[in-house]
Amino acid sequence: MEKLAPKMLSKVKNPEMDENETIIYEDGASLFRGAWVTVGGKLFLTNKRLIFNAHKYNLQKGETSIDLNDITEISKRITSRIVDNGLQIATKDNSKYDLVLNNRDEWIEQLQKKK
Repeated sequence: MEKLAPKMLSKVKNPEMDENETIIYEDGASLFRGAWVTVGGKLFLTNKRLIFNAHKYNLQKGETSIDLNDITEISKRITSRIVDNGLQIATKDNSKYDLVLNNRDEWIEQLQKKK
């Protein structure tokens, strides 16, 4: 899997961005879409949004975008009840986004800088 991950991530296209929007941080991630379905791809932090783009090998494709001003809570979570590598993002509209990340503490630090 370690050999496949860089190839899959290289196939993830950068998100469409506004004229004044720039990428601050990016890395591989998985996003839960439903209780048991995770979608692999890449997570991007821009100066305006948090954006997840699925890689092309997923059945579920597409982009998920969260405006940074809408984020109300950032919390650590355990995935599969045993692995301490998850992050949950809560938003003003009571949505929750569950992610699996390699560098969770770095993501939290980067997100807190932008909040």
